[in-house]
Amino acid sequence: MFDSSDDFNNVFKLEASSPEDQETIIKEIHRLLIPFMLRRLKSEVEKTLPCKKELLLFVSLSPLQSHLYRQILKSHFHIINGTGDKVQLLNILMQLKKVCNHPYLFQGVEPGPPYLEGDHLYLTSKKFQVLDKLLPKLYAQNARVLIFSQMTRLLDVLDDYLRYKGYLYCRIDGQTSHVDREARIHDYMSPDSDKFIFLLSTRAGGCGINLHAANTVILYDSDWNPQVDLQAIDRAHRIGQTRDVVVYRFVTEGSVEEKIIERATKRLKMENLIMQKGRFNVKDKVKGQDVIKIIQFGAQSILDNKNDSEEEVTSEEVDKILKYSVEKTEVIHNEIKKLEDRFHLANFSIHSDEQDMYIFEGEDYKKNKEELHQNVII
Repeated sequence: MFDSSDDFNNVFKLEASSPEDQETIIKEIHRLLIPFMLRRLKSEVEKTLPCKKELLLFVSLSPLQSHLYRQILKSHFHIINGTGDKVQLLNILMQLKKVCNHPYLFQGVEPGPPYLEGDHLYLTSKKFQVLDKLLPKLYAQNARVLIFSQMTRLLDVLDDYLRYKGYLYCRIDGQTSHVDREARIHDYMSPDSDKFIFLLSTRAGGCGINLHAANTVILYDSDWNPQVDLQAIDRAHRIGQTRDVVVYRFVTEGSVEEKIIERATKRLKMENLIMQKGRFNVKDKVKGQDVIKIIQFGAQSILDNKNDSEEEVTSEEVDKILKYSVEKTEVIHNEIKKLEDRFHLANFSIHSDEQDMYIFEGEDYKKNKEELHQNVII
């Protein structure tokens, strides 16, 4: 239809358009796309589909996790400071994400051999501590749970933990054969099933899997692409579901995870603004400088031991975490809604301003980067 972006700009006059013209332009774009796209939404097919509610559940780092996080920041400071390439930065980012998930994802951290199951499986990770208190509450409510993670090795640790705690569960990941996959799904979906939890790797639990017997979804970690997580959530929130679906998205506060969630949420909002209901693929190429900003976020706080807590999470503490998470989730959603006021088709972006990346606990760390440099010991 358009041979170049210049033709498109000339037709819609994006640069010259005022904010009042934006809605008209978007509607015109939708009208042009209708003949080329066939879209069917769940809300259009099933009017009585139960509600879906998502909660960002914010947790801190355990002392062991904080120690590992600091070690990675210190040992790779020269790369983080701008001398490394994008591949090196993404590798560091992946290591920090592993720390946020569980310290046993690193070789040599788990005590052993022999490797024995015990309370250390959940005491060494704050996410696991919260999960350990959350699961009994869900079990008492007769909930059925799906737990998603991007990392198969993390599913191994969850496997050990659930077996140690005596929960009945199923599991599929990228290594599960087709026969076993179908058998485990059937086992979980059976009306008389005694399986409480289903463990899935995020991408292995994509399109085609129907697990509407579950009404609770736990995203243990999040993907860069928000559509991948939406596909995971829709394994439960789909036609056939009879109960409201609650989604708990675990986020390690003040870490790289928080900025990844922020980026993914803004990307999804932009998709909604352009194509309604998030079915348009907004191009989002992560640049090396973006990765540096994500890694540096919260670094000062962790280096200063602000997130260290020796105390185990209690049931009362989980209630406080849930209350705090509800409040902060609402604040985040309100901030994301402001994108609509600033949205302009000619120059929209999902990236945060640099200053926002460095604001943490009311302090602007952008002004204190030199102090961060002095505190780091190579």
